[in-house]
Amino acid sequence: MANPAVQELFVHSNVIRDSKKIHREEDRFAIADELAFLGNNEDLWIAFREISSKQIDEQQNINYSVNEAWDQCMNEIIERILQNDSSAILEKRIRVIIDGNSYRPTPSAVSELGSCISNIIKADALFPCVSAASIIAKCIHDESIDRLVRETKVQNVDLHHQLLRDYSLLTNKGYLTKQHMEAIHRLGPTIYHRHSFEPCKGWLLQHKT
Repeated sequence: MANPAVQELFVHSNVIRDSKKIHREEDRFAIADELAFLGNNEDLWIAFREISSKQIDEQQNINYSVNEAWDQCMNEIIERILQNDSSAILEKRIRVIIDGNSYRPTPSAVSELGSCISNIIKADALFPCVSAASIIAKCIHDESIDRLVRETKVQNVDLHHQLLRDYSLLTNKGYLTKQHMEAIHRLGPTIYHRHSFEPCKGWLLQHKT
C-alpha cells in the first residue's frame, strides 16, 4: 500500500521457500545476501524493477491497471535477459515462470520464447527459483521502506515522526495491517501511499474539497 511494488525475476534453481513462509526478517535478508553472492556465478542472473506509488497512481488514472504496470516491468526484465544471453534461447535453457495467471508477454517475447513462458498460480510455493525471486523482491521492498523513513527524517521531520508513530511503517513495511488501515482511515494517506487503491482512494473521495 505504501512505496514501490517490486517485480523480480530470478534465473536459477535453489532449495528455498516462499518468502511468505520465512517470517524472520534476518532470515530473508541472509538468504537474499547469499543469492546476491551467487550472482557472481555465470549461471545465475538476477534482475528487478520497481514501480513507485506515484507511477502506479498515474497509470491507474489513465485506465492503466497495476497488472499492466507489472506486465510492463516483467517484459522489460525479460527483454534484458534476452539481450544479455540470446544463446540461452537457442539452447532452450530459459523458462519463464510467472507467479499468478494475468501476465501477458510482448509479441517479441512470445516469438522468442513461446511455450517457455508459463503463468502458474502460487508458483512461489512450487518452484524454488520463484521462491528466491519473491524473497529478493520482499527484501528490496522492505529496504526501500527503511530508506524512505530515513530520508524523511532529513526532509520533513513532522512527516518522519508521523510515518513512525501513526503509520508504523518500520513495523508493517507498508503492508496493510489493521493498525496501518486505521491510521489511513483516521489521518488519510501520505504522499507515499497508493492513492488509487482502497482505502486511500475512498478516503480521498470522501474528503475531496
